[in-house]
Amino acid sequence: MLSQAIRLTRSLAREFAVPGAGEGEVSVMIRWLAQEMKEKFGFTVDLITEEGVEPVSKDVYFCLFRALQEILFNVVKHAKVSHAEILVQSAERHCVRVTVRDGGDGFNVDELLASVPAGTGIGLFGIRQMVEGLGGHLEILSAIGHGASIMLTLPAHV
Repeated sequence: MLSQAIRLTRSLAREFAVPGAGEGEVSVMIRWLAQEMKEKFGFTVDLITEEGVEPVSKDVYFCLFRALQEILFNVVKHAKVSHAEILVQSAERHCVRVTVRDGGDGFNVDELLASVPAGTGIGLFGIRQMVEGLGGHLEILSAIGHGASIMLTLPAHV
């Protein structure tokens, strides 16, 4: 039953993917997200893509899309800035690393993650579950008054 649910979820995920999912080019997806953020919120996303980043599988592509969508929305909502930077690079063992940086208000990571049972921080908690479910990891660096940096590292293919 669980396997069937996973297959159905993956099938639905593929149907909702943004343009570029067939190619798996992460930079194509981020440019699309950046345009959406600009149109909806007047928010600018600067994209830096290092050379040699390989295309990713559809599952990884969709995971990154949903994660980045949530992270960027959180930056717009909480960081009190008008722009963020996204860095896309290759990582060890055929992985891709996507880092979102903002110069906003920042937050106490330990307090935020500890507050999940109280009903806050569900977005980052959900992102962590998605990323780890595909064999990746999420790293959050932030301090109050010093912005935030959120790094998603995933295998390019699962």
